[in-house]
Amino acid sequence: MICWFFVAGALAAPEVLDVEGIAFDREVAGQPLTTAWWSTFDDDGLATAIQAGLSDNRSLAASASMAKAATAKTWGSLAPMLPQVSFDVSASGIPSDATTFNLGDLPDALFADQPDVNWTGSGKLNGGMALDVWGKSYLEHRATSLDAGAAYADRDAAGLQLTAAISSAWYDWTAAHAQLALIEKQAASNADLLEVIELRYAATDATVLDVLQQRQQLASTQALLPQAAASVSAARLNLVAMLGTEPPESTAALPGLPPTPPTGTPLDLLKSRPDLRAATARFDASVRRKNSAWRGLLPTLSVQGSVGWLGRYSDELSTQGTWSVGGLLSPPIF
Repeated sequence: MICWFFVAGALAAPEVLDVEGIAFDREVAGQPLTTAWWSTFDDDGLATAIQAGLSDNRSLAASASMAKAATAKTWGSLAPMLPQVSFDVSASGIPSDATTFNLGDLPDALFADQPDVNWTGSGKLNGGMALDVWGKSYLEHRATSLDAGAAYADRDAAGLQLTAAISSAWYDWTAAHAQLALIEKQAASNADLLEVIELRYAATDATVLDVLQQRQQLASTQALLPQAAASVSAARLNLVAMLGTEPPESTAALPGLPPTPPTGTPLDLLKSRPDLRAATARFDASVRRKNSAWRGLLPTLSVQGSVGWLGRYSDELSTQGTWSVGGLLSPPIF
């Protein structure tokens, strides 16, 4: 039964992952895991049980957090393709004795007016950017975004599997209730029939064999009651284990099956199942990482530049503007 619920939920689930165009800003909060496919049963008790299971399940919350963390990694993977800009300020001082040490044995009178410490400093706006000529960083970014999409699909698959399991457990509990009610009703009917046969026996319209047979039938029916009651308790405990709380009251009435969802083609089912979408995304991510690794053997090219001021202070402050531009070509050897 749980497989039927899983397939029905997968067919009803929306297309939440576009392998070639994943939205990077998807938020976990407020986003439905799947469509409420269980609403087609028109069973308020089932809807309440599933809502409790989705809101209180720690494994599902962990899957949602992992999906959000994977999205954050996607944004982080953009860093190698963005410019690096910084404003650096530096200052240093050196004793004047150390400055004149390499000048040899010159007369001290030449340095009489020098301060004890010479100060130098600079303030520069630095910028640089690695040029992704071969698309290595872009492939890494696409692989990371596919990982994020796979994490969301894992979350959806966990939600779908949980709702299918809760639905199966709920109707196992409902069926156990219905079976117990049926046995109780059958036992009551057998007891009433036994009373009638005993009255007929007293009036010599029935034989002692009829009485014995009806008593055996009643005893056989009553013997089924403990097993049916145990089935109700077992089904309830299974549902409590899934929900982590007491389930809503069961009406002991099995609803009619909703219309069979349109199956389409087998390819449609493969696209609708979030676990298969996750596998597809991870496969595509591995292909991109392989291509990125091969392109890592090619030379890298980057540009850099700076603009700012140089300063010097001995007896007075002197400043001078400066700038620089350059590039770096780095062919890997090992």
